[in-house]
Amino acid sequence: RQALSGSVPATISLVNIIAHRVNHETVMKENGVFGDLVNLSRSPEMRARDVSAYAIANLTSTYVPEILHRIVHEGGIKPLIDLATGSTSVGSFPHGKCLAIAAVKRLAILPENRHSLIESGILPILSSEGRSSEIDIKREVAACLFELTLSASLRHTVVDACCSELFILLTSKDIKTAASSAGALANTAEETDLHGTLKDAGAPVVLSHIVLQNASVNVIREATRATSNILSTKSCQDEYIQCGGLFGLINVVSTMMDKQCNHHVAHALNIISFNAKSHSFITDGLIAASHRNQ
Repeated sequence: RQALSGSVPATISLVNIIAHRVNHETVMKENGVFGDLVNLSRSPEMRARDVSAYAIANLTSTYVPEILHRIVHEGGIKPLIDLATGSTSVGSFPHGKCLAIAAVKRLAILPENRHSLIESGILPILSSEGRSSEIDIKREVAACLFELTLSASLRHTVVDACCSELFILLTSKDIKTAASSAGALANTAEETDLHGTLKDAGAPVVLSHIVLQNASVNVIREATRATSNILSTKSCQDEYIQCGGLFGLINVVSTMMDKQCNHHVAHALNIISFNAKSHSFITDGLIAASHRNQ
């Protein structure tokens, strides 16, 4: 530890040790080591900030709640923010940003960490990087948004900061990105007072398009969950009906042998069946599906 204080070579050695997950709990139990890493992240020397941020990011890679809690509450967020924003030399490269956002995603797995992450300024970074040209970065942003929106108290804040980026990610051709962002949308759509905002952003049309055209079960599961949530608002129902979304839902039921998808579709159709405008579309869709299955 004495060598670590202010020492880049010692920190690089520690990074190599931390690269092996089996060592994480031992490192965190060593009195003062994590504090030294955080202090080194404030060094005027760029290389020192780089390696300390790398070490902290690597410590998040094992899901040990105590470690994730300590990283957030003992000063570990700021080095990751610096890495994600390019305030370090490594952070100016895509792999540095991706590493930082992946670390934040893992920290957000722990519910009690999410509010602190948002207070530390992660949402503007996710909003910016959600438009990245790098697939890996967008995949981590989408996964991070999914984790953050699992907390009901944070959903309005996330939508306010990242709504348009969420829909950009939702239409990604990358299955993991699309599935995570569809899951984040499904989470936020549990708040009925957000339905107007989501509708204005294009949720009914985008979801109907995904259900109709995406072949991934993982994406369809989350998209149908989002659909069943958002269709509890009549204005969303009307738009969903008009854009032909019901044909996609019926197609899922008739072609996908997946219990989760079928549960979400059944719930959505049950809700929307109280809207008389849906009846002819549901009937036509069922007739078409029966013909396909003959």
